[in-house]
Amino acid sequence: MEKKFLLPGEFHVTRKPMQLVTVLGSCVSVCLYNRTNGLAGMNHFVFPEGNNIDKLNRGRYGNTANNLIAQSLFAVDAERSHYIAKIFGGSNPLQSDVGGDTKIGVRNIQAAETFLSRIGVPLREKIVGSKKCYRIYFDTSTGNVKVEEIARAGDQESKLKQDISLGKAKNKRVLVVDDSSLVRKVLTNTINSITGYEVCGQAANAFEARDILVNLNPDIMTLDIIMPKLDGISFLKKVNQHFPMPVIICSTIAKEGTAIQKEAYDSGAVEVIDKDTLELYKGADTVKKTISLKLDSALKKFNIRM
Repeated sequence: MEKKFLLPGEFHVTRKPMQLVTVLGSCVSVCLYNRTNGLAGMNHFVFPEGNNIDKLNRGRYGNTANNLIAQSLFAVDAERSHYIAKIFGGSNPLQSDVGGDTKIGVRNIQAAETFLSRIGVPLREKIVGSKKCYRIYFDTSTGNVKVEEIARAGDQESKLKQDISLGKAKNKRVLVVDDSSLVRKVLTNTINSITGYEVCGQAANAFEARDILVNLNPDIMTLDIIMPKLDGISFLKKVNQHFPMPVIICSTIAKEGTAIQKEAYDSGAVEVIDKDTLELYKGADTVKKTISLKLDSALKKFNIRM
């Protein structure tokens, strides 16, 4: 079954059987399903409401994001009794960890419930308002939603601190993203041989990488550009917006002095490697020397930038 991952501020409406997937903390997703014809829609909004919202950001606010999916569905079938609704998210995973608006999750839930009451679509399920983060899978062929609990970044950090107190070494954890299994293998073996670093995950595309980012919270990422589904530069821009972290672009088209190299830096990369200079197929020495220098440099540059 086709799968589509929704980032914050995105939404999708479909009649095709597919799986809509997203990860939620304080954000909320509204899932609408038409039991008579299989129409379905899901969003992922960040804030309950906003004013003077431009077209590019309307999916980020509940007062516009909810209308977007409802209007698209009702344009095909406006009979409200044909629909059911489910809402998820609105958690407070940072409670007692940070200051700021810790009620944003509650207000997002209220925005979703008020909207559904206004349009007259019954709310059949909700999993909201906890201290946990969730990954949800909306099966548009049945209207069912699978919910998985995921660990908070803060919980992972606590474990790392515990490891340090027990005398365990804390390596910097690297996510390797490349559509070539051979390149992933070479980079993984190389990084694991460098003191102070270890590969915590591998991904063949941006959507696999997004899952690993949320689940494992790596310290640094290597990222190819030419990949299926979503290119590396487009993914880098999303990462820089939602999960700021040191990213090393590693691509055959990112030659020194090219427009692609400049675009990579402008999009948030802290280092760029021309993959051809690694001579991946000639042995490990050149690869290890270059990757080691770039990993160290990326961490230092990112810390200075932040």
